[in-house]
Amino acid sequence: MIPLLFASMLAMANEPSNISASPACEFGEIYQGHATNCLIEFSNRSSKPLRLSKLAPIDPKDRLSADSVLVPANGVAHVEIKIDTSTDSGTTHHPLKFRVEGEEPERYADSVGFVASVFDLSRLEANLGTIALAEANRKPYTLTFSSDEDPDARIEKVLSAPEYLNVSPGADGRSVQVSVRDTAPWGLFESNVILKVRSIRQDQVFFKVKGDVHGAVVPGFNPLELDLVRRGEGERSYRIPLRQAGDKPLRLGAARLEGMKGSVKISDCEPAAVGCRWLNLKISDQQPLGYLKGRVYVELPDYGKTLPIQVWGVMLSETTQVKDAAEEMKKAEASTVAAASTDAAATGIPGSSSAALSPTVSNVPIGQQLKRALTTAKPADPPGNGPVLRWEVDNEGLIYGYHVYRADSADGPWKRINATTLRVDSVEDAASHYAWRDESAEVGKTYWYFVGTLDHRGARKRLTSPSQVTVKPR
Repeated sequence: MIPLLFASMLAMANEPSNISASPACEFGEIYQGHATNCLIEFSNRSSKPLRLSKLAPIDPKDRLSADSVLVPANGVAHVEIKIDTSTDSGTTHHPLKFRVEGEEPERYADSVGFVASVFDLSRLEANLGTIALAEANRKPYTLTFSSDEDPDARIEKVLSAPEYLNVSPGADGRSVQVSVRDTAPWGLFESNVILKVRSIRQDQVFFKVKGDVHGAVVPGFNPLELDLVRRGEGERSYRIPLRQAGDKPLRLGAARLEGMKGSVKISDCEPAAVGCRWLNLKISDQQPLGYLKGRVYVELPDYGKTLPIQVWGVMLSETTQVKDAAEEMKKAEASTVAAASTDAAATGIPGSSSAALSPTVSNVPIGQQLKRALTTAKPADPPGNGPVLRWEVDNEGLIYGYHVYRADSADGPWKRINATTLRVDSVEDAASHYAWRDESAEVGKTYWYFVGTLDHRGARKRLTSPSQVTVKPR
């Protein structure tokens, strides 16, 4: 979930109360699979003790030190949350929910941190696509693991996986093969597999497996993606065809819709066809606002199964405006160009339309000008010996930090050499400049370096091209 969106959701949920939770507890940067904890502080602003009850983590893998706590009058109380990071990547939230004595709404307190991975792809995924169970000798999917941070990292064994998946680590320790068993449930699935890892920094890694299992009965749509549903426009109707292989009539049991307000009924296809039935959905226009995620379940008595079909959509209010994202981006780009031109003219930058005119006073506040000047100034060399790497970034929007990689040749293999992530040091409306010294470099040797970014999703990318440096004595 996007961190800013998640934080705003928590803020909206927590209306004014006598109890407040400390700002999000930060558990720092840790590697995937490592256990950690956070101490949540609750403050009571009232003149009487208040009890917090029904404390529970949102993630069922997390654990709390108490499910109820008494906060003294004008005092504080603490609850520890033990955090499971086995399926986390990037900036991660681990909230807990609770209720305050005498108050109706459910409330939330957050814990946040960054979960890193030694592997180059932090969000590893095996997308198996459509799996037809009738097809014999299905080819397994091979997922490959690589690490510039720890080139010796190896996959050792499977720690957990759904019973309907075959997961086999490769003999090289750098890959796994994944396939679906014939006993797999029909329909869409998305599951996590956790592997034991041999690495200097990380003990385990997870990856997602997803696909669409086709059995003897297959829906025409899965998921069914609704149009935008606007409140007040009336009920919406949709139809999902179900088809069965072979020449026998398709027999269905009960059908139901869950997670949305609406109904589902079964009818024969028109024109009638052997092995074909329709699921007719009616979706109410009185859903909760925001994302809609429901499921249709239909019983298949001849197979002893219940087939799930996912239904997705967005519910809008009567007044919500829908804009074209591409058009809005064009407007934003035009606005940025205009703003840049205006700023250039105001400050008399050579090459701008006003370069030959008398200097004018900038309309940028003096505090912001000072921040820009300090940030754009060339940073001093870090202390010590060894080559200094410098880089500049104009827009650090989604960037969490930077890693530095080194190799003995331009072709690698590469290895990360900064022990801790270099966190971003952004100032609004200004480029950021960085300097980092490699103190482990040996005099007389030639190395290649590049700087990589680490974003809030945990994804890594190269920022600079490899540069050759021969280390000279100081």
